[in-house]
Amino acid sequence: MTKKDDLILIKKYSNRRLYNTQISEYITHQQLIDFIKEDQDFKIIDAESKEDITRSILIQILFEHEQKGYNLFPDKTIKQLIKAYDSTGYKDFSQFLTQSINMFFDKTQHEGDPAQPSYSPMNFFNEITKKNMEMFGKSMQIFANAGTNSKDNKDD
Repeated sequence: MTKKDDLILIKKYSNRRLYNTQISEYITHQQLIDFIKEDQDFKIIDAESKEDITRSILIQILFEHEQKGYNLFPDKTIKQLIKAYDSTGYKDFSQFLTQSINMFFDKTQHEGDPAQPSYSPMNFFNEITKKNMEMFGKSMQIFANAGTNSKDNKDD
């Protein structure tokens, strides 16, 4: 059996099949989803080119879920995500998105645990808003300090 910390190498062959090199068996997208749910680390490479294609396979899995009618991403959200690629702040957006998703899962995974405060969508969004305002305030302070420093340097 594979340990969670072990990286599983998966090869994708030209016949579109995925091969788990650790157990020497072909696997399905559902098994990749199971790896994700178990926090099992894996990497998918093209068997011929040796190129890392993990991201493209993960996006394909998202696409398949969307086509099944899950609609996690409304059209407006998808359009905004596409806009973010052309934005100068796309790296900041990526960090924000990752932090927001991580916070969402941290909060919702403790749902029903009496030791944790109960999950409430409003509390969750209030907490995100508070953290975003803190980050915004820090950013503004950096810009303000940069302006002050440049004025100080001009006076020299």
